[in-house]
Amino acid sequence: MATIHRHGFTRLSGGEGSDDQFSLNIIFVHGLRGHPRCTWEAGPVARSERNSDATEKPKGFKYFFRRRAAKSPLTSTEQTQASSSPSSSYTVFWPEQYLVSDIPQARVWTYGYNADVIGGLFRANNKNSISQHGRDLSVRLEREIESRKPIAFVVHSLGGIIVKDAIHRSEKIREWTKLVIFLGTPHRGSAYAGWGQIASNLARLALQDSNKRVLETLEVNSEVLDNIHEEFKTIVFKGGIKVHSFQEARGISGMKGVDEKVVDDFSSKLDLPQTLETVESIDANHMQMARYSSKDDEGYRAIYGVLKSFIQQELESQRISPANAAEVSCT
Repeated sequence: MATIHRHGFTRLSGGEGSDDQFSLNIIFVHGLRGHPRCTWEAGPVARSERNSDATEKPKGFKYFFRRRAAKSPLTSTEQTQASSSPSSSYTVFWPEQYLVSDIPQARVWTYGYNADVIGGLFRANNKNSISQHGRDLSVRLEREIESRKPIAFVVHSLGGIIVKDAIHRSEKIREWTKLVIFLGTPHRGSAYAGWGQIASNLARLALQDSNKRVLETLEVNSEVLDNIHEEFKTIVFKGGIKVHSFQEARGISGMKGVDEKVVDDFSSKLDLPQTLETVESIDANHMQMARYSSKDDEGYRAIYGVLKSFIQQELESQRISPANAAEVSCT
């Protein structure tokens, strides 16, 4: 398994082969207090339960705070022991363990950034602001992703806002980006849960113990966030980028808002015409919607289906591109 860089890009697949072997790049971006591995990692899960169809019992609020620190990948010895013991537990990093083999046409990447500082993330002129993270992503992507093949982003929570800002900043990234899959991204505030409440929900979810002083320091610059939202909508309207927004279907005890969801349904969609944005729900809460322990999980099947359909469309468009149009029309 790949050694995941906490900051910057880590390639999970693709080896050192020629770019001609791949048709696109898939880039995973985590959200507030997230991690380039742990955000997408499910577990621990008993191997005997891997393919179980039994309904999972609801978990309490504190369950989501057990995995704050990144866990080291299993050694070869540990992997052997895990595979030989049907009752042993292990984690599933599904972008690498599932998606790499299911979509061999793609190079799969994960991107990490410092999302640990809560108070400053929402400020316009802070070193940890969303705009700062968006700028860093755009610069590093242009420098480090050598392939000029199409890009599909899979983004969780506030990672989606950072990606939208990066796309706005870079003409190259706008040209390369063909698909963005949003998972629980708060695109806009609402009458039910404004930006301040969404920020508070995300912070409460990220903290093991609710720290009232930290929560009180949150400053939400709604003008900055609203501008990012409107700018991205304009980019999508101009064409070239497909959008698929997944909403969390389940709430979490301790949250405020509609049905105790971290990000309510109004906020978790761009509200574009159906021809530009597809919206559907995943039967999970805000954290679980990014973590899958089996290829049979509803969320994994949905995301894999979106990516597979996108690749098929891209390959079809390449076959009938203007460069090949004359040749195709003569047959």
